[in-house]
Amino acid sequence: MARARHDHRPGPVHDASLLFTVAGLALPAQTVGAPEIDDTLRRLVEALDPNPAFVANPWWDLLAYNQAYSALHGGLDARPPSATCCGCSSPPTRPAT
Repeated sequence: MARARHDHRPGPVHDASLLFTVAGLALPAQTVGAPEIDDTLRRLVEALDPNPAFVANPWWDLLAYNQAYSALHGGLDARPPSATCCGCSSPPTRPAT
């Protein structure tokens, strides 16, 4: 652990790598490009409204959410993509209403 602290370089990829290494776990597989959500899963998330629902990847980036989840977190639709996306290259999507 002491060696890992001294070897720390800032950045989300290295931070995740460090945490998984210290925990003795393998890193989740990384995907290249923007994450995609199946339309069936997107419709399911929307159908769960008025109950809050969301889909996240292994890094907790929000990939999809419904209106109830957005309202619960202070209106995610009004926030910039960087506020809801920890490391993905595109903002979360919601089905058209």
